[in-house]
Amino acid sequence: PSHFMHVGKSGKNKLFIIMDFIPGEDLEKLCLDDALNFKQKLKVSLEVIRDLKFLHQQGILHRDIRLANMRADLKTGK
Repeated sequence: PSHFMHVGKSGKNKLFIIMDFIPGEDLEKLCLDDALNFKQKLKVSLEVIRDLKFLHQQGILHRDIRLANMRADLKTGK
């Protein structure tokens, strides 16, 4: 799981979160390079949906959801 390092507000009262670095490749590259098979892509999709649901329930909205902003490590499966 990711660990938040810092949560704060910018000068314009916009919330920001700084997280630890996650090793691996971005999901866009993994999907376009066919590094993941269909079953793996489905599993990742379901995990992303579950995690976004949790964040939304906490009142946290991400304004730039896209595969290039998500990382995965094929060695660890995370």
